[in-house]
This record gives sequence, C-alpha cells and structure tokens, in this order.
Amino acid sequence: MYRNMYNKLKKTSKAKYYTDLFERYKHDIRKTWQILFSLVMDTSNKNTLSDTFRMENQKLTNLKAIAAGLCNYFTEVGLRLAKSISRSRKEYHKYLPGTLNGNSIYLAPTDQNKIRNIIDSLHPKKSSGHD
Repeated sequence: MYRNMYNKLKKTSKAKYYTDLFERYKHDIRKTWQILFSLVMDTSNKNTLSDTFRMENQKLTNLKAIAAGLCNYFTEVGLRLAKSISRSRKEYHKYLPGTLNGNSIYLAPTDQNKIRNIIDSLHPKKSSGHD
C-alpha cells in the first residue's frame, strides 16, 4: 500500500518537476534540448538483457543458441498467428467503404531485369544528393 502511494507520488512529482523545468526554459531551445537529452539518456534506469533465455522449456546460455532460437521464433510467429485466425466468409472488398480512392497508386508487377535496365539507363553523376 505504501509502496503504491510512494510510486504514485514519485511519478506525479517527477512530472511536475519536468513540467516546471520546461516552462522555465521554454524560450531557451538549447536548454530544452539538454533537458530532453537528459531524459532520453537517463543512465540510472538501465535495462539489461538476461544472460539466459528459456525456449521450449530449455534454458539457453550460449549466445549462438539464443540468437538461433530468437531467429526461429520470429520467423515462425507469423505462420502461427495466421493459423489461429479464422478465415472470413467476406471478400476483402466488402470491408472497404464505398469505391476505391482515385488518388491511390498501383504498382505493376516487375522483375529483376526491368529494375536492372532502369538503373542502367540512369546517367551517372546526375543525382542531386551526396554520393
């Protein structure tokens, strides 16, 4: 109970402190950026990753095994989610209100050769940006 009160008071006090600070320096852009930087780069609240991960009831400590496990998870998560979503009986266009937007864009199918030909047809040193 006291911990919750303390945390609420701490959060409220911190918000008021920074509100007052930003108000005080609202015309000093340099000081405002310093305050923002100090908030973003707060080193007192370090979040570190664990040295161990649990995957499929196995405790992994080897970095390569952890990386492989995370890679495997994130490559399969889409398939698992797709399987859990029931197929709709409606066609996709039934969800679209009215007609399609006249300002929409259509991208025709292409292949590697078409892209290569377009790139090859560009004149070198005609770009406006930094190379």
